[in-house]
Amino acid sequence: MRKHCSVCALVVDTGCRVCERVGHVLHDVGGRVLRAASPAEAVATAGARRPDVVLINLALPRRIGNYALSWLRLEEGTASIPVVLLVDQGRWGRRGTDAAGDVVVPRPWSAERVAAAMRRLLRSRDRGARSPGNVWVTP
Repeated sequence: MRKHCSVCALVVDTGCRVCERVGHVLHDVGGRVLRAASPAEAVATAGARRPDVVLINLALPRRIGNYALSWLRLEEGTASIPVVLLVDQGRWGRRGTDAAGDVVVPRPWSAERVAAAMRRLLRSRDRGARSPGNVWVTP
């Protein structure tokens, strides 16, 4: 990403680690991070703030990330927002939810790999192309 790109990312995570990691990278390029700790908060924030991309941690307990993704895709106002899924190694390709994301980033997550996934989505969007659809960003 280039300096002053003003990317806004919504991170769906019950903790702050992913948000902090991604926040440092986005801050360096003039972007910002919003955080949602629940599916309802994710839908409300995404609908009101229209982030450029949503990052969902699917390694959350009680399938919170899965519910957030389903709800975001269900709502007309948020269904078109590109989604990057952060998955853990124990679940790679095991759940159909992964197919609903635009880009999948498996653990170990690094801010650089997540930023690369966001760049891929945003370049595709800027060219007017459809989402690249279920692309895996591997180590």
